[in-house]
Amino acid sequence: MKARFSLAILLFSSVAAGSSDRIMTDPLSPASGEVIEVTVSGIWRDACVPQPPRVERDGNRINLVSAIPASVCLTVITPWTRTVEIGALEAGVWTLRMIAEEHDGDRSVIAQRSLVVRPAAGPFVVQPATAAKEGGTTVRITGQSIAPCSSIPCAAPTVRFGGVPALRVSILDANRIDAVAPPHAAGLVDVEVVPPGGSVIAFPKGFFYYDPAADPDPSVFERVLLPVMFEGPGAVGSLWTTEATIYNDATFGIEVVNVLPGSCPPADGGCPPEIPADATLRFQPADLGQWHQGYLLAVPREIAPELRYGLHIRDLTRQAEAFGTEIDVVRDWKTRSGRVVLVDIPTDGRFRRTLRVYDLLAEDGLQADLRVIRERDSRVLLQMRITLRTFGRCVTEPCWIPEPAAFVMPLDGPFPSDTRHDDRIRVEITPVVPLVPLWAFVSVTNNSSQHVTTSSPQ
Repeated sequence: MKARFSLAILLFSSVAAGSSDRIMTDPLSPASGEVIEVTVSGIWRDACVPQPPRVERDGNRINLVSAIPASVCLTVITPWTRTVEIGALEAGVWTLRMIAEEHDGDRSVIAQRSLVVRPAAGPFVVQPATAAKEGGTTVRITGQSIAPCSSIPCAAPTVRFGGVPALRVSILDANRIDAVAPPHAAGLVDVEVVPPGGSVIAFPKGFFYYDPAADPDPSVFERVLLPVMFEGPGAVGSLWTTEATIYNDATFGIEVVNVLPGSCPPADGGCPPEIPADATLRFQPADLGQWHQGYLLAVPREIAPELRYGLHIRDLTRQAEAFGTEIDVVRDWKTRSGRVVLVDIPTDGRFRRTLRVYDLLAEDGLQADLRVIRERDSRVLLQMRITLRTFGRCVTEPCWIPEPAAFVMPLDGPFPSDTRHDDRIRVEITPVVPLVPLWAFVSVTNNSSQHVTTSSPQ
């Protein structure tokens, strides 16, 4: 798709009522006792959008019931958003439902999602506190005198996850043990440690088993975006490659399956059971495949801060001249809920420019309004509605949606005849559905040296 800047273009396409409805919470991963605020946003069928909701609790379900006005409304598809405080919830797995209530009493669920509320604290620390229901994850348990040595050799304490004994228990010292989580049904379970000859030390609902067949729950998993994973020829004889790096800064090992499912080819021996503490995993498209519009990682939120990321793209035909360009690895807290603005992008003909827009929730068909503005005189050069697409390609079974929804477009003109050599443009992306978290960047590549610089949200 070639963007033409000589005329301002305005394109609007219809959006079905109720599509792209979202439920978001603040905090993203709440603990018991924390006050939770819920925001729902979407596209409504007409101008009479749902009213501020009332909160109804039904077992482990929280219903947000919004009345629909009975008045005659313009049949204009309308973006809407509503925020309500639901208070604090006890630890457990909850279902949040947004319900539209018509004036005749009919109800319909227009958005739904799960919410895992963790205990605020326990008698010991569990890291990670998340594993697939198939088990096999090595879990570090740290607590005061949980493994006292009363005999030589020391007898290991008994560890149970949801009443099921750990597959293996290893003593590190009196205050630290490693336990391999057994298989268990999905959900929050108690963790119990029984020192030899001692009493049970219980951490109620201290561990969460997830179902790999389900989409990653946003309250349990942080999505991390590698904006590009590409290897191959480019313009002017260039040959590009990408290298990603993940460093484990924790004092305990982190399973690769929780970081990058299926990234290690069988020919190289497959993935190790975990990235050890103070160790690094590096991979390229040869390991993972070509992902021109990015690849998503899913990382348990409680261990996400322990991982450090790097992503570089470089031209192999000129690798002696420069190491390459660092591309931002995007954790979900870096996204922008609402408008994304990219500034100071050159129009100089010696460069080529590419815009990339991402939705980390990978919702195919998400729409946003794009504007390109000349900063010198605020002239709108391009105005259009864009659609973010995901092709749903997978490297794992079941599929955890490794590809984000994205939109990619060159920004190479032709520019208006009065464009100056030193002109700059600004790019604004505003989601049609309010408060949708987006991320975007523009790559600017020198046509001669192939050196790449980027403009990203600051």
